[in-house]
Amino acid sequence: MDRLKKRRRNISLSIESVAMTDVVFLLLIFFMLSTTFVTLDAGIKIDLPQGGIKNLDVQEELKLKITKNGDIFYHGRMINENFDKVISVAIEESTTKTVIISGDKNTVHGDIVHIMSSVLKLGAKSIAIATNPEEESQIEEI
Repeated sequence: MDRLKKRRRNISLSIESVAMTDVVFLLLIFFMLSTTFVTLDAGIKIDLPQGGIKNLDVQEELKLKITKNGDIFYHGRMINENFDKVISVAIEESTTKTVIISGDKNTVHGDIVHIMSSVLKLGAKSIAIATNPEEESQIEEI
């Protein structure tokens, strides 16, 4: 009996810190590689108008960008010729069926209205217009 007790006393439980740091670094590398830092439509220049409502959190993005020339972009690709086909497929695959329209502030109003009506005909449930938040006016204290 004394032998068993002595063996138990000599065994020490410890966690290897090297193995823990390996796991932490592997997780860090995984999350760094799985995160995208660049959006597909980052090169499209759109000057959004200012609005008073804060940005909404939209989980599933179905965004259309309209330039001042009237070109329509979806995921960084111009879709002027096959607009109906591309958007109808995107709306069918979407669960929220919400379309966000980002139009340049110099875009002709009629172009945006035409796109809004086309999107609704293709099956969208709701439409959101993207804007930049208004700058709050600063009150000077005397």
